[in-house]
Amino acid sequence: MFWSLSARPSAKRLPLSWLPGGDAPAPIRYAGNIAPDAALQNARVKITLSRLRVADYPGGGVHHVLAAFYAQNQVPGDVEDLHFNATYRVREREMAGVQGYPVFVGLNVGAEGLRFKCRTVNVTNAEDESLLGFLDSDVFKSGLQLLSTAQPALGPLSQMALGLARVVVGHRQNVSIQDIDLGLDFSAAPLGLKLAQGTYLAVQIPMSLGVVWDWRDWQFDPNRGAVVRADDPAQLIPYNYLAFSVSQYTQPDNTPG
Repeated sequence: MFWSLSARPSAKRLPLSWLPGGDAPAPIRYAGNIAPDAALQNARVKITLSRLRVADYPGGGVHHVLAAFYAQNQVPGDVEDLHFNATYRVREREMAGVQGYPVFVGLNVGAEGLRFKCRTVNVTNAEDESLLGFLDSDVFKSGLQLLSTAQPALGPLSQMALGLARVVVGHRQNVSIQDIDLGLDFSAAPLGLKLAQGTYLAVQIPMSLGVVWDWRDWQFDPNRGAVVRADDPAQLIPYNYLAFSVSQYTQPDNTPG
């Protein structure tokens, strides 16, 4: 149920939950306690960043956040390692101005499921902030567009994204905040995480809450677009969290591949 953060393993943990769609307030369920969606097996999906909340980052004020994403694109006869970066400016205790930000569009899911990673980094090095400026361009805001077959050109692009993330993480002033590594599959294993269409929510809670945190205490209010306490809708989750959504990809008629 929990994944330790490699950056600060003694301080925080990340429980993962899943949100269904709908108009009414929705309960939040642990991602290992949902039914996998068999329609996504050997299908293509779209992964988007739905929320990024900065509740407690080092420093204060406005944070420059690098989000580094990874996924495996499982095309027939090959597996492509994909890396994609995005950058956001977020004020302390607020949400990033992002909802439905495309990350991987048309990602090919294998028979066994989906591999996905995300790391967030609080960038305070001035030179790194300047270096990341090009990620604000429209080219990167459209996400990584994928085909149903292997794309040799993606290799150099992914390596560039990976190298950039490593440089930023390696600088002393910058701090890695969240680090999740997920395998979402179709098995009935009781400790496994299931792949389904919907929104996955990873909250960075203190280690001391690991044994008492219960997703039944929280619900999603679609009218406010917020996760709130079930018994006190005015109370928001007081911790850093990110949410990403998985939906089945429908290829436009005029798009090759």
